[in-house]
Amino acid sequence: LYERPSTVFVGEFIGTPPMNIVRLKDAAAPGGVRKVGIRPEDIAFGESGLRVVVEGSEYFGADTVTSCRHEGQLMLVRTPGRPRLEAGAIAHLNWSKQAESIFDDLTGRRIPDNQEILVA
Repeated sequence: LYERPSTVFVGEFIGTPPMNIVRLKDAAAPGGVRKVGIRPEDIAFGESGLRVVVEGSEYFGADTVTSCRHEGQLMLVRTPGRPRLEAGAIAHLNWSKQAESIFDDLTGRRIPDNQEILVA
């Protein structure tokens, strides 16, 4: 249920912080976009990947939750320790395909794992 929610509602409801639900470009999807869910702890900052703008961060002692925006969509990233990212900084996010939950954009229901997503 936590790792593979059946709907967008379940993904956003279970877990703190909630699952990120974002619309990403996917040439194979109807309309050219796919709704993707990624848990904050499954995302890492890297040298390349999905381009985001850092909005801020909240340090919890053992970890930090950083708020970022991709094309106006909020994404939360949970990382150990205290990352050195300032508000307004450009960053890049990475995650494994196994960490993704893909949802139907109209119904919000989870799509089987065998479909790929293209991030642009």
